[in-house]
Amino acid sequence: MDSVNHFEIPVDDKEKAKEFYGSVFGWQITDIPMQGGVTYTIATTTASDQQTGRPTEPGAINGAIIERSGQLSAPVVTITVASGSAPASSDAAASANTRSLFMPRSS
Repeated sequence: MDSVNHFEIPVDDKEKAKEFYGSVFGWQITDIPMQGGVTYTIATTTASDQQTGRPTEPGAINGAIIERSGQLSAPVVTITVASGSAPASSDAAASANTRSLFMPRSS
């Protein structure tokens, strides 16, 4: 079965968003420095396996808080599909050769 395995929430003010999601939902928020001076902000919503990094609770996912930009203005949900499996929707069918499908919410 194909599954949702990651999300990204674009925000205008990352510091306020980190405070909001951390305090309201109890998410662990961690900034990870990346190349080029970019910071990727991980949102841990549930306990994860220390070796694989995958959530230990079935059906749970973790994600990230990202800076909103022209191309990333709506939440992104990542669905991992088995290699060679046929995605259900016609829009996804064009991406059948990829391992992950990015499906932003319509505005």
